[in-house]
This record gives sequence, C-alpha cells and structure tokens, in this order.
Amino acid sequence: MASRIFVGYDGTGASIAAVKWAVEEARLRRARLHLVTCYDIPPVNDVVYGSPPHADFEASFLAARRAAHEMQEAIEFEEPSVEVAVQITAGSPAMELLAEAATRDLIVIGASRHHRRQAILFGSTGRQLARHQTCPLVVVRVAGGEGPSTRVVVGVDGSSGSTAAVRWAADEAELRDVDLRLLHVWEPHDVSREKADGMLATAEDSVGTRADLSVQRDVVERSSQLAFGDIVAPEELLVIGSHARGRLKTALFGSTINDLIEQSPATVVIVPRQRSD
Repeated sequence: MASRIFVGYDGTGASIAAVKWAVEEARLRRARLHLVTCYDIPPVNDVVYGSPPHADFEASFLAARRAAHEMQEAIEFEEPSVEVAVQITAGSPAMELLAEAATRDLIVIGASRHHRRQAILFGSTGRQLARHQTCPLVVVRVAGGEGPSTRVVVGVDGSSGSTAAVRWAADEAELRDVDLRLLHVWEPHDVSREKADGMLATAEDSVGTRADLSVQRDVVERSSQLAFGDIVAPEELLVIGSHARGRLKTALFGSTINDLIEQSPATVVIVPRQRSD
C-alpha cells in the first residue's frame, strides 16, 4: 500500500476532482496526503539582469500558497482523519512530483486538455510523469472523482507489466470492497482464444486466494465497432501496466498511453513494471 499520496492541485475543476479522489484514497490507505502546487514564474522583462521583478515573483508565490492552504483547510474540515501537507514550488510540476515520490507512493493528477504551462493536469506534465514514473500514476476524470469506484478493471496481456498492474488492481479492489474484472481484448489474428483464456487464468492465479474479493474474467473480441464505452464505464477504475505490449495498446486503448488517457471515460491508473518482474 502507498505510504504517501501526492496530488497535483492548480485550482481547476480537473485538479479539484483529482484532490477528491486522492483524499478518499488517503483515507482508505491511511496514507499521508501531499498537496503539490506549482506556480508560474513571471515572464522576464528585464533584459539587463534577466530575472522577473521580485514583486511579481512574490505575488505569484503568495497566490499559489493561499490557494493551496485554502484547499488544505477544506480537506481537513471534510476529512479530519487525513493528514495533509502542502508543497509549493516554482518550475516543472512533473519534476517536483517525480523528485518527491518513491516506489511505494502514489501520484494523482487531473485529466484535462488545459494547457497552461504550469498546469498539473494530464498534458505535458502527465506525459512526463507517464514516461518517467517509478510509482503508480492516477489520472482522474472529473466523473471518476465524484464518487467511489464501482469496480476495478485491469487490462491483461500476459506481459510482466500487466502482471504488476493485476496485483495492484487486486489490492485496490480489495481495499475498496468492489469486484475485480480481468479484461483481455482479443485480436483473433494475434493469439488463439485458448491462449487469451490462458492469460486470464494466469492473471487470476497471480492474484492469489482472497476470501473477500470477487474476480471476473472477460475476453472481448476486438471489432471496428468496439468503443471505450463498451469496455469500461465512467464510474469504474481502469488499471493498465506502463509496459503493456503494443497489441494490447492498439486493441484496447489506442496506439499509446496518451490515447488511453484522452479516450477513456474512466479514471486510469498506470502501474510501472516492478524491477523484480
């Protein structure tokens, strides 16, 4: 389980949804919540000294600090059992999150097409995190942050990356007291149906015996009519390994993890492959 949860907050609706999700996760895991806010460095107007005026820099910092502490107070009022720390920094939000988070931690950001340079949302920041992550990365859809997940769905392709994702998903489903769905989108020209079923059986074996966890296996045949809404619902939690095989990505999620984030109606968790796998 995560020892710390880092959530990016920049005041937008998407980041507020991320905070809500992170607060609930911190409550379930009894983890410390770190609210990370990055602020814009004012543009340089001084061609001689090449640095922004001190007053502008300070104003940007104070505005970010005020917003972060207001959110901290709101969290502590709504969920007093969650310990909240605030981190405020200038520069790259991705670099700040990556520098702070360890393997057993969790990073949570909002999914949005908002492109403000320092936005802590899925855009340039999210892509950096997905490329360099060492711990699970959660990208929260606004709908996904509104209430508890009704089921955890994990993509299975037989790779070591999906094995790590299956184990994480099983722990999460058990923690949330919901069902776990092992999902393989089957491409008949790629593998036999027998092999697809075998992947799911192996994945279920890796979960182990858990008395309170209901596990479902599901093979869905890929077709041109297959849409994301047919695979996962907004209220579910979708988990995928960061090193999933190319065929899984193209069959289930699009050509890249970026496509997965942009097209999935549900909150997505990207789990890195463990070094021991």
